[in-house]
Amino acid sequence: MARPLHLAAPDVGLGVALAAVYLASTVANSDDGRSLDAFGWLLLAVNTLPVIAVRSHPFAVVLTFAVAYPVWASLEYPGHILQSLPTMTAIAAVGAAPRPLSVRTLGLLPPIEMLAWALFGVWDVDLLEIGYVAVVFAAVWGLGVSLAARREHARVLEEKTLALEAAREELAQRAVIEERTRIARDLHDVLGHAMSLITVQAGVGAHLIDRDPKQAERALKIIEETGRGALGEMRRVLSALRSDEAPTEPRPTLSALPALVERSQSAGLPVRLRIEGEVRALAPGLELSAYRIVQEALTNALKHSPGSHAALDLTYKADLIEIRLTNTGGSVSSLPNESGHGLKGMSERVALYGGSLDAGPIDGGFRVLATLPIDDQ
Repeated sequence: MARPLHLAAPDVGLGVALAAVYLASTVANSDDGRSLDAFGWLLLAVNTLPVIAVRSHPFAVVLTFAVAYPVWASLEYPGHILQSLPTMTAIAAVGAAPRPLSVRTLGLLPPIEMLAWALFGVWDVDLLEIGYVAVVFAAVWGLGVSLAARREHARVLEEKTLALEAAREELAQRAVIEERTRIARDLHDVLGHAMSLITVQAGVGAHLIDRDPKQAERALKIIEETGRGALGEMRRVLSALRSDEAPTEPRPTLSALPALVERSQSAGLPVRLRIEGEVRALAPGLELSAYRIVQEALTNALKHSPGSHAALDLTYKADLIEIRLTNTGGSVSSLPNESGHGLKGMSERVALYGGSLDAGPIDGGFRVLATLPIDDQ
């Protein structure tokens, strides 16, 4: 399918200017050749005006000049070096055209043709002068090729920039999704732990309200404190969803384990806490994940093994941290199974840091063993 002809005002102006230069050089050397006649005027137009289409059809223009100027010269119309300007313009356009380099070599046809005609005596001209013009034509073609290479390089860089921007946008969206997933997981842990404590203490309070009002009052106090704490933590977690509000409270870390154990004991789950190894600060995300794993394990013990007692061992090793929670003495039939949401959440947190999770029934109870690699870099 033929390409449409696009005429730009600068190209039309260039064509008219080159035609004027061509005519002026012809008139200035009218004594050295044949006088302009009707066919001469036609050839003059064919050797200049096609420049107006050089932007959209550079190959057609250069081939036109490759035929038209030899005809002009062979008919002995006056010649001048300035008459090479239209052909030079077309050669540069061919060199810069967005085509394979093998196709763009057509731009070298005019200088090769000029040299051949001079060598074989078809043109009665100075060979050195024609050689000079041919070298200039070849150099102009090379400049066009360089321009095309630079333009292609700029296009590739632009495409890479767009691709990088798209990748950055995709990473940003993925980060948002991961952050929402983390928030949902935190909400599950916060609500699950708080509701377990509240449910247990509400049952205790209802059972003792007539026989032991003080104990029932203590249970209600624990419910109040647990609910207030859960609301505060929910507010902190949900604030991350608002772009104009940053979290006002720090995320819980392993240093808050004694308080977590104390709340679990208040809810009716005796817990023995033991920390071994060199205690040291971990990455914030790793600290939070370890805390949530302990929280979820204690919540499961409260929900699924009433009347049991638990042993929590936190061990710092050179390259990992080990969390072991064993609860015994409760009803084995009520222990959680591996398809529960709590165990799934723990598995996701462990997998996020390349750790491992072993959770399942043991003789007379249930054990959760989580290991999280520590990266001190």
